[in-house]
Amino acid sequence: VCCRCVAADGGVSPSLTSVGERLGLIKSEPVFLEPERAFVFSAEVAAAGSISAQWQIADGYYLYRDKFTFRLQEAPAGVALAAAVFPQGDFKDDEFFGRMEVYHRQVEALLPVTRSQDSQAAQAAVVLEVGYQGCADQGFCYPPMKRTVTLELPAGEVTTAPAVVNPAAESAPQDRIAQSLLEGNLWVNLAGFFGFGLLLAFTPCVFPMIPIL
Repeated sequence: VCCRCVAADGGVSPSLTSVGERLGLIKSEPVFLEPERAFVFSAEVAAAGSISAQWQIADGYYLYRDKFTFRLQEAPAGVALAAAVFPQGDFKDDEFFGRMEVYHRQVEALLPVTRSQDSQAAQAAVVLEVGYQGCADQGFCYPPMKRTVTLELPAGEVTTAPAVVNPAAESAPQDRIAQSLLEGNLWVNLAGFFGFGLLLAFTPCVFPMIPIL
C-alpha cells in the first residue's frame, strides 16, 4: 500500500477516494445545494402595481406548482392580493407526490394587487410572504421554505368608469313602467294600479282564496 494513499488520521486519503470513485469501488454521496442557492428568489413591483415573484432554479432541481403560497404579512387597509398567475409547467412522475406539475430553470408568478379607492391615492408599503417547495432530480426533497420581502407599491389614480348607455337598446318592461310612473299623471297612475289589481284577482294563484272570501 502506498503511504501517500493513507491520511494522517488513519483514514483513506482524498486521492485514493477519488481513484476509488472513478473505478466504481467507492460510492460517494451526492452533495446538494443549499436551498438559497438551489432556488434563488426575488420579487419586484411590476406594471399596473402588480407584484412579480421570480425564482432562478439551479440545474437538476425543480419547484412544485401547487406548493406556492402568497400572503401579505403587512399591508395598509384596502390592499389585498388576487390569485397568482403562473405559466405552464412540466409534468413529472414524482417519487414523493406522484404526478405533479413542476418548474425547471426559472419561473415567474404574477400577483395582481387589488386596492380600494381610499388606498389608491398614496404609496403603500407591503410585506410579502411567499412559500414554496422543491426537490433535486437525484431524489432529495427540501422541506417547505418561506421568504419575506418588503415592497413599495406606487400610488394609483382614483378613477370611476362612466356608465355606457346604448340609446338604441330596448329598455326592459320594468324600466318602461317606472318611467311612465315618473312622468305620467297621478290619476292615470292610480287607475292603472286599480286595473292591474283587478287583473291579478283572476290569476290562478288567487283561486284558493275564493272560498275564504
